[in-house]
Amino acid sequence: MKILYVASQAPEAESLAVAREIMDLQQSLSESSSDVLKTVFLPDITIEELPSAGEQRHQS
Repeated sequence: MKILYVASQAPEAESLAVAREIMDLQQSLSESSSDVLKTVFLPDITIEELPSAGEQRHQS
């Protein structure tokens, strides 16, 4: 299973703070599955870079 979590910064916001949301998501996933879950974060990736990032992760 793969989950794509996309967050965007509002124009008036100084920064994008999603750390808490990511931790909550990781916790919920780990509690609902007996499988080992691997999470990968790409904090400053652009939408154009997503396809190549997915290919690189698949190869490693």
